[in-house]
Amino acid sequence: MNESVLLRLIIMYTTLSLVSVGGAPTIIPDLHRQVVDVYGWMTDRKFAETFALAQLAPGPNLNVTSLIGWQVAGLAGLLVSTVSIILPASALAFGVGRVWQKLESSHWFPSFKAALPPVVLGLMAASGFVTATVAVHDWLGVVFAAGAAVFTATTKRNPLWAIAAATIFAILAARLGIV
Repeated sequence: MNESVLLRLIIMYTTLSLVSVGGAPTIIPDLHRQVVDVYGWMTDRKFAETFALAQLAPGPNLNVTSLIGWQVAGLAGLLVSTVSIILPASALAFGVGRVWQKLESSHWFPSFKAALPPVVLGLMAASGFVTATVAVHDWLGVVFAAGAAVFTATTKRNPLWAIAAATIFAILAARLGIV
């Protein structure tokens, strides 16, 4: 096993862990940039497939980080990636929680709390945009992405319905020779 790859995974995931305010979706753009553009461990397509697989699996959204570690460096990569993404953020959350209680009575604190949701939503929107740009390659992909977005935004149904519908339509399109 190449120790430099494991060290890169540790550094990358520790850094991402400390800025993952809002959870895993907020780090996807930078995760993509590093995994695809900086290190060249994956192609855009492989990243999109890995992300999709992680979203289908039960459990936390952080599954994508473990899957990337597995694909880059096997079992050692999976273990290093999982610990490196979870441990720093957990320690930070614990520390911030203690400080949060002490600072809650400060006059500036309500403004700080009000600023967090827009930042997290912006990071999540960037995540959706980056994921869509690496996963959508043709007009049918645009239709599927837009349909899934509208379905998810306007209904209270499980997003797996959108995935199932897209799968059925993709199979039909392939059989009809549309794609």
